[in-house]
Amino acid sequence: MPPAPPQGELRTTNESLRLLNDFGVRISRASSIDEMLPHVAEAILALLLADRATVGTLEGEDLVLRVVRGDARDVFVKRASPASNPIIERVIVRGEILLVNNLQDPDCTEPILQPLRHMGLHATVSVPLRAGDTIVGALGASRLQPLPFSEEDIALLELLGAHVASAIVRADAMCALERSREAAVAALSAKAQFLANISHEIRTPMNGVLGMTELALMEPTSATVREYLQTIKQSGSYLLRILNDLLDASRIESGQLELESVAFSPTEELGNVLSLFKPDAIRRGINLSLDVSADVPSTVLGDPLRVRQVISNLIGNALKFTVVGSVSVRAFTEAAGLVITVRDTGVGIAIEKQAVIFEPFVQADSSTTRRFGGSGLGLAIAQQLARRMGGDISVQSALGQGATFRFSFAAATVPKLMATATNPGVGALVLPPLRVLVAEDNAVNQRLAMLFLEKLGHSSRAVDDGAAALRALEAQSYDVVFMDVQMPVLDGMQATRLLRQREGQSRPTQVVALTANARSEDRQACIDAGMNDFLSKPFSLDDLQSVLARAWERLQALAPVTVV
Repeated sequence: MPPAPPQGELRTTNESLRLLNDFGVRISRASSIDEMLPHVAEAILALLLADRATVGTLEGEDLVLRVVRGDARDVFVKRASPASNPIIERVIVRGEILLVNNLQDPDCTEPILQPLRHMGLHATVSVPLRAGDTIVGALGASRLQPLPFSEEDIALLELLGAHVASAIVRADAMCALERSREAAVAALSAKAQFLANISHEIRTPMNGVLGMTELALMEPTSATVREYLQTIKQSGSYLLRILNDLLDASRIESGQLELESVAFSPTEELGNVLSLFKPDAIRRGINLSLDVSADVPSTVLGDPLRVRQVISNLIGNALKFTVVGSVSVRAFTEAAGLVITVRDTGVGIAIEKQAVIFEPFVQADSSTTRRFGGSGLGLAIAQQLARRMGGDISVQSALGQGATFRFSFAAATVPKLMATATNPGVGALVLPPLRVLVAEDNAVNQRLAMLFLEKLGHSSRAVDDGAAALRALEAQSYDVVFMDVQMPVLDGMQATRLLRQREGQSRPTQVVALTANARSEDRQACIDAGMNDFLSKPFSLDDLQSVLARAWERLQALAPVTVV
């Protein structure tokens, strides 16, 4: 049995093992060579009794040397090419260990070693950093005192080098992954912004198309012309739904979709949605029914807009794929929240196709698009929305036997008094004649807003930009200002901020954002700028009346208003 090592040597060995263990832990947490450098230098200086530690990493064709000197830990960095430096070429290219223990001896006359002699070094050693078969850099140690490096020192330096090489490869992989992630996020953001810009450009003329069509339908005309106008309106509305689906899909993909949390009545929302589809169901002879269980709370907390969106998609699909029979909507509660089922007697879905119908741009049968239309986005978006709301959407169906879609979402019960008021439609609230200023640079949309306001019995004036709006408000008071967001000279945001500064503590003018931007963040930006409400293009006569009703209620709450 070999004799035990002396106590002092044992303590030194134990200390070295502790330092090595600490070193391995520390550099494993580093995400870059700069984070590793202090730990690498500390280990080399302590374990090898060195006065200088060198870490070299390959960056392109060059070796970047980071040199740490002595206890002061001062660092200098330089770049060197293996092709022009024989020492680096031996270690980096040929993968050899460089060991010189007699730098200050008169016999040490190699030109490549003279710079090291001039630094006062007595001994130096460098080893390649290997990651498998690849050399990723070099690790070196130097001494100012005449103490040669031993074989044990070289082995220890190689052990340190193995740790460093692994950490460099890991850090490079993490950096590459982060760059890929950032590129993907940037691409998604650019895509979302592109679609938002396209949406804005389409919504602006679409407002004129749908609005003028709505006005034309109010005029006496022949049945044939009325049919043509209805077709224009339905086609425009369908195009708008596709545009909204594309925007929602992009927001979900980029993680930019935000949900509201407000009080609303599930029963009222269901009733409102069914009322939209009822005329079409009656025209086609399909029985559309609603059954709300007694256990459904009168008021819950959630996002009513997105709940309506999901329900509308499910009912719309059910009616679209049902030629004869019925569509039954039922609402009830479970432990996890509310459940809404939509059952139809339509064409049904083959079992093997049911898994793919929730994928974006996918429909159960390619012939479905030709026969029934649709982008294949609605169900994918609806399911993502349901999951964002703490629920899900599932389907039970068989080909030729109809389908039942089950929509669940988390909904906390709240007191009924917290419920938000539903938007009044035309005639739901009788308003006095109001003075309205329309700040809009698009001539068609300007004309449409004024015609809508005239239909509703209000007087209006139009200006082309925010600066003109401020001048008009100085010359005369208005009850409501419809402020387009994107205008020349002075945009709607800037004009509203200046208006609020000018008004000070006086009764604020009701400013409504009039914009083709439809994102929730756009809405919030308008509110933050001092606007009171938000009207997204394209808008209908009912939409305009609802906004005016809310503005009138706010005016009455501020102070009695005399309207002439």
